[in-house]
Amino acid sequence: MSLPSWAVPGAPVICVYDEDSLMPTASGERRRISEMGIFLPLKGVTYTLRGVTPCGCGVYLVGIENPVSANGVEVGYMPGRFAPVAAQKTQADDVAMIKALIGIETEERV
Repeated sequence: MSLPSWAVPGAPVICVYDEDSLMPTASGERRRISEMGIFLPLKGVTYTLRGVTPCGCGVYLVGIENPVSANGVEVGYMPGRFAPVAAQKTQADDVAMIKALIGIETEERV
């Protein structure tokens, strides 16, 4: 499984799924994430990506350090728990786009 293109360190993301799901343990049993000491991000809260798991299938969040798994790697989150935060457009962005569409060159003000 590959990560979405928006899953890069420093990217702002919003949690869209905060259910406490089951996760396999080193012994093969399945336990709830919350029972394993893993912090569950909260739906609707914006986070910043800190990095990508070594296997390239999960992400880490700024300010949250989860326990280390049996293979010696910090537990990350599946990217499906998050969505990219849309860039905030400004009025100046809208004006520049309209000018470009109608062929008016923008001038730099000094």
